[in-house]
Amino acid sequence: MVWEWCKKWTDFLKGEYCYFYEKYVLKEVCDPVNFSRLDASPEAIHRDVDYALSIASTWLDLFPDGGEFFQGKKVLEIGPGINFGSMLTLACHGAEVTVVDRFLPSWDPEYHEKFYARLKDTLKNRWPHLDSTPLDKVLSMGKYPPESITLCSCSVEKLVGVPETSIDIVVSNAVLEHLYDLPSAFAHLARITKPGGLGIHQVDFRDHRDYTRPLEHLLMQDDEFYGKFKAKQGEFGNRYRPSEMQDLFESVGFEVKDFHPNIVVDEKYLTEFLWRLRQTPKSRYRDFPVEGLRFVSGRFLVVKKEA
Repeated sequence: MVWEWCKKWTDFLKGEYCYFYEKYVLKEVCDPVNFSRLDASPEAIHRDVDYALSIASTWLDLFPDGGEFFQGKKVLEIGPGINFGSMLTLACHGAEVTVVDRFLPSWDPEYHEKFYARLKDTLKNRWPHLDSTPLDKVLSMGKYPPESITLCSCSVEKLVGVPETSIDIVVSNAVLEHLYDLPSAFAHLARITKPGGLGIHQVDFRDHRDYTRPLEHLLMQDDEFYGKFKAKQGEFGNRYRPSEMQDLFESVGFEVKDFHPNIVVDEKYLTEFLWRLRQTPKSRYRDFPVEGLRFVSGRFLVVKKEA
């Protein structure tokens, strides 16, 4: 099951993920993707629904009882993107869902009506007895009613509106690498998560400017890097390595139960890059252990420690 989950993510990171970043990120100054004009063509709606369901399915498949595990759970997603299809799928499985995004997208009638209508039909075909009430309300009202989903328009680094120890599960997909202030963000995640609550975080550690050369941003000195990072709304990755993220999780009260890598850097590139890195005195990664550079994508499973 875990291998199948990782294969899905590997395929996605090499496919649809690249599509979005080639379309929106590879330019000098990056506007937030969520504020771009949405593609409501049948092909795009089909692609986006399949993607949302693939993400929801990875969460459901992590647990033996699938949808029953999420029933009654309070689930929060960081950075859901241009639609909330994955979380509304969990809502139809009985979860109470919340999304948090500093660039929360507004309702686009042309796109979202088509997207959620197709999502509803697809869910009914896959799970005929699923309760589609959360989606029905979204479609009938043309917006996101609080009984279907809670929206928080803020950054996770300054998370407000979510009570302490109120969330059972926090999820994110290719989001943590784009945050500006990870220590602050992780402290907020620890604050809102119940003792014993879970975090499931898929992270892409690559330099998003060129996936074939995924470590190049580690060569930059901090001032240069953070200037470009902020100009592009954090889109090409904040450089944190898996071991650094693990240390941050543990520093705020999470136990890292598992880190499962699903993309490993090409060894030929790593050898060539390592020589250049060791010759770059102003990079804070100059002496970073080679094993800490090898994994460039993976999933964290963390548990909030009991007080």
